[in-house]
Amino acid sequence: MGRTVSSDLQDLLDLESCKTHTTLDLYLTDTSEFHFATDEFSIDGRDYTKDLVSADQLKQSISSSTNRVNVLIQNVDKVFGGIVANEDLIRSVAVLGRYYYDEKGVIDPLWVELFRGELNVLEVNEQQVQAEVVADLTAAGYCVSSWTLVELCQDRFKDPATCGYSGSETVCNKKRKSPFGCLGRDNEHRFNGMEFPDIQVPQPPIGGGGDGDPPDDPPPPHCPRVDQWLKIEGPEGNAIAIGASELKKEHLLWCPATQRFEEIDEVYIVRNVPIFFFEARNGCALYSSWSHMAMPHLDHPTGRRVDSYGLGQAVLTEKFNVLLDSVAAEAKRTGDPGDVIVIHMKGGHVYCAGATEGGFIVSHNKPINPDMPAFG
Repeated sequence: MGRTVSSDLQDLLDLESCKTHTTLDLYLTDTSEFHFATDEFSIDGRDYTKDLVSADQLKQSISSSTNRVNVLIQNVDKVFGGIVANEDLIRSVAVLGRYYYDEKGVIDPLWVELFRGELNVLEVNEQQVQAEVVADLTAAGYCVSSWTLVELCQDRFKDPATCGYSGSETVCNKKRKSPFGCLGRDNEHRFNGMEFPDIQVPQPPIGGGGDGDPPDDPPPPHCPRVDQWLKIEGPEGNAIAIGASELKKEHLLWCPATQRFEEIDEVYIVRNVPIFFFEARNGCALYSSWSHMAMPHLDHPTGRRVDSYGLGQAVLTEKFNVLLDSVAAEAKRTGDPGDVIVIHMKGGHVYCAGATEGGFIVSHNKPINPDMPAFG
């Protein structure tokens, strides 16, 4: 269903030439505001600075659980990066809009709100801040309600009145039972998130080698859950993300090891497989079979089974088309069965699979012996 267009906006759109700029308004909980755009201008009492590098097209998908837009904000002057580091953006409201104007100045310019939600910072470097605006109706934050029930702690890290931690660490992943969260700082008593009970998962059947061995008939190792994301060759020859359930044999999978697209030999779905959750410290995550193979680095011959990973062990990820070394931050059974997709590649045998279309676990689909854990 299309958007309703006002008569003033229609007048601008009917012009032979109508210029536009994308805008990003941030409203912080301390009442401060930031107004970024792809150019400098003023409208409706707001002065926009040219700090918005780009913003993705608005995307609403029936196959995606949450509607979101990725944005890039310049950080060359280190100003916005400092705001992120201080956690000033927690629970902030973000509004994406578009500024329309007549180059000849005959018709008055107009600003239109397009999308409203919560800003979630994904990555910060010396050049820019990568973030996403998550729709306010599904964002786990303060855009709609006065409080939210989420697994992550909602307090600002090192806030003396709430967090109370005063050590040398500068980053916290907001998780209670994590070496990079409350547990690793002996600070669990100040955790301020939703406390989920530990899932009691029955042990798999013994496979003849002792307690904890894989079942006698384990599922094939290379199995992302069907609602995960994969990277294939797009119509323009670039790598694009698609839902795993949409993968077909005629698709070409992106292989980070060979830096090319590889053919698929076979693809099929296995029903009701125990699901394992695996997450890297940089936020890349994956739901898969417990025997899925994640790559510690590109030179590893087979990949490591996700259920054999220990916290802090190396794992290779890909975020926004860049390979990034990270370490395992969480690896656990979910306790719920699910459908997984089995992939056999003709060559390369390395591909990307992830819980979001922006972050992937680099994976391997042809271990030397799928019945045994791959160590090393």
